[in-house]
Amino acid sequence: MKTNHPALLVEPKSTPAAWPGKRVVEGRTIIQLPSTICDTEHKGPLSRKAGDLFYNNSISGSRTRSVLLMQSVLSNQVTNQGSHRLRLLDAMTASGVRGRRWLNECKAVGELDLQVTFCDIDPLAIEWAASNHRLHPPASSRAEVEFRCQNLFQLLASTEWDWIDIDPFGSPRRFIGPALLAAATGAVMEISATDSAALTGSAPGACLRRYGAKAVTDWLAHDTGLRILLGRLYASAASLGRSMRPLLSIWDSHHLRVSIEMDPPETEPEQQLGWRVKWPSADELAAAQTAGLHPLGPTNPQPSCLLPLDYPLDDEDSRVSGPLWVGPMAAEAVLEGMTEELALEFCAMDSELSEGYFLQLEGEQDSSQIIRESRTSAIRAVRYLADEASLCSSPAVLIAVDDLTACLPIGGPPSPRKVAARLREMGFAAAQARYANPAFRTNADWDAISQAVLEISPPAPT
Repeated sequence: MKTNHPALLVEPKSTPAAWPGKRVVEGRTIIQLPSTICDTEHKGPLSRKAGDLFYNNSISGSRTRSVLLMQSVLSNQVTNQGSHRLRLLDAMTASGVRGRRWLNECKAVGELDLQVTFCDIDPLAIEWAASNHRLHPPASSRAEVEFRCQNLFQLLASTEWDWIDIDPFGSPRRFIGPALLAAATGAVMEISATDSAALTGSAPGACLRRYGAKAVTDWLAHDTGLRILLGRLYASAASLGRSMRPLLSIWDSHHLRVSIEMDPPETEPEQQLGWRVKWPSADELAAAQTAGLHPLGPTNPQPSCLLPLDYPLDDEDSRVSGPLWVGPMAAEAVLEGMTEELALEFCAMDSELSEGYFLQLEGEQDSSQIIRESRTSAIRAVRYLADEASLCSSPAVLIAVDDLTACLPIGGPPSPRKVAARLREMGFAAAQARYANPAFRTNADWDAISQAVLEISPPAPT
């Protein structure tokens, strides 16, 4: 990809023609947006037209989780940084809101020696991002901030990065290799994919072309899509002699997003690629248990299982998804930090903070409504995630409750919250899952799951 725009290495002094537009609050951060695209009632991208700034309010939860993930990771480096300046890259910054929320809401960012780079190939985006930074600077930060209107591939190749956020329109496939090459040892990479039709199997040709995989379109299709994306990252890293581990993987609305740590010292050397099989046979379930990919227990009919890459499967078998990642989808410590309390502390407006903020917003929006919506958004962004933390370190199954009516004599799908609660009473780890909706995750064997479901579900009509 080529651009006629030279790299802009310093903050532009000019403001865009439509400046200052209208003020919007996301998290604890104020952002100016062009009045022509500023519609807070609309959910989704506010513009994809040439000449307009792009902003998508429906992924504000993704940016909230990014702040909390950064706080979890960087807080461990506050007292151990040494002389190394950490380099953070908001690679497709658009309005600049993600990087500005890092600076404004992540406490650890204010305590570390950092360089935060906002990059976009669109000069208009850089003008808006830089103008927002000037008008609403972070309250406290030691970070050096720069804005670059530059070809991303050139920028990635220019230095090593300790944090890379890739949030493209569509597939991230072409950015994976350059980003992996640019990632320092121990770096975090966050990658979004909005080509969910490909990753979840609705567009099988695109899935095969972009990711070298196939996906069964069932209740677990989004989990399958995340695993396919992680599998592509794992294989690409391995081809460079590098390793990775997932920190957070989530499907939210129209996009899938994974966050990984590069070259973690505790990474296990064994193969992490494999397959997902729908309605596995007894032999397949036994193989999954032997490989440590499935909770031990009887091999009754079950909705799905993961199998190692070397398990012999028929290429034409319509039950099979993959190759895909078969390891843990998140890090326990990261999920433990995705609590409602921390989301409200770092990423939501409160009455004390609003005194200064709403002097700027006077006459435009009601402060009590903004506080209420900000708190609701912060809580929604992390719902159920912390409850799944205990399930990262042992084989666990993700079960969509809609699948249970096909293998148990019940009259309808049970409540995932009630099933998880009953399994915990029985001594297992279990939680209502963030996705698929509705679903639960547990390390219980199938007999225990069946017992819990049958106890709380009405029997099938005779």
